[in-house]
Amino acid sequence: MKCKCFVLSGLLCLLFAVFATRPAQAQNFQTLYTFTGISPDGANPWNDPLLKLNGTLYGTTSVGGANGGGTVYKIDSNGTETVLYSFCSLTNCADGWLPESNVLPDWQGNLYGVALFGGDTTDTNCINNFGCGVLYKLDTKGNLTVLYTFTGGTDGNTPQGLNMDWAGNL
Repeated sequence: MKCKCFVLSGLLCLLFAVFATRPAQAQNFQTLYTFTGISPDGANPWNDPLLKLNGTLYGTTSVGGANGGGTVYKIDSNGTETVLYSFCSLTNCADGWLPESNVLPDWQGNLYGVALFGGDTTDTNCINNFGCGVLYKLDTKGNLTVLYTFTGGTDGNTPQGLNMDWAGNL
């Protein structure tokens, strides 16, 4: 009797699982924005963009922009792109060049990120004197501040990613 109950309950569970599940729904794919690479637009968005609750995406392109050194951009939920900053605007790209990393927000709406190259381009520890990279902050008005310039020594070079803890430490 136990065996029949076990088989019957297993069969009932199987039938419930088959008939209680909904069929998979087809997904719709929509391109929000296509990067052209023509100034001031950027090209080659490498990392996953940051999605804010209002549907706005924030990210970086590794090249393009007004100066050719990459951009920080935003794309609103309607697919309108705005370049927030174009890299390599300072002499010898002291503000950074090739920002292939994600951007991270703070509570005030500022964005933080890293660029692979730029900073001190005279440092011989760096690749072909392109600079060892920078850590930057982009404020809500579009002003970029270099927070740290990598030297290629014990601090490394060509930073490729960034994380932030709950206290706001990078």
